[in-house]
Amino acid sequence: GTAGVGKSSFLNTVMTSFSDTTYWVERAAVGNYQDARQETYHLNSKDKYISRGRHESFAYPTLLDIAGLEDEDSLVLQEMLRIVLFGRIHEGESLQTLHRFISENVKNIDAVRERYSTVAEEHRVDRIIFIASAHAATKILPTNLINVLCNAANSPEMVIPRYGVLTHCDKVDVEDEAFLRREKDFKAHLGLPDNRYMRCGNYCDDIDRIYGTNRLEETILEIDIPVIKFMTQVS
Repeated sequence: GTAGVGKSSFLNTVMTSFSDTTYWVERAAVGNYQDARQETYHLNSKDKYISRGRHESFAYPTLLDIAGLEDEDSLVLQEMLRIVLFGRIHEGESLQTLHRFISENVKNIDAVRERYSTVAEEHRVDRIIFIASAHAATKILPTNLINVLCNAANSPEMVIPRYGVLTHCDKVDVEDEAFLRREKDFKAHLGLPDNRYMRCGNYCDDIDRIYGTNRLEETILEIDIPVIKFMTQVS
């Protein structure tokens, strides 16, 4: 998704819902790929959010937290996503560096692919969750980025299943016509059936005020259960 739509907050919510702790922990970083705070993607293996020695026989996912992207339909972005999705980015390489290299060689994509063809696909992405905000007034639906992602995720090598989440649903009227149109358009652009889509409210300050809780001390079943049900579909 784009920057500021709650991607890292969603990952923190997922990891809290899966975790055997009884309180929320901020595990995922925040930022976008043009921000020095998050120059690359972050891998969150189950060891990061499940206590060692517990549930080791269960197939908890490794969550890839990719930085916020621009809403643009370009060959450069499509190729960058293709490299990331198929696990061919060099270890420790930032998205900025990758984007710059592709931009400088966009007229010779074969050279780009040759450079990354020898990278072991240790972190190939098996599922994609696209995150967008339910706020129609403040966040334009990133249809350009969705189009680029769909093209990058569909190749002769493998088609990667897509899922979608609208965050900030606790801050909008979900019966409002503007939201329902946005929801319909979001699902249509990603090609999502209902079981691959989720309305989400992440753990945040506003959620604490709504439920009268403190997420640093306790979790909220009304948040955790829908997330676990959705992630069961993702699995």
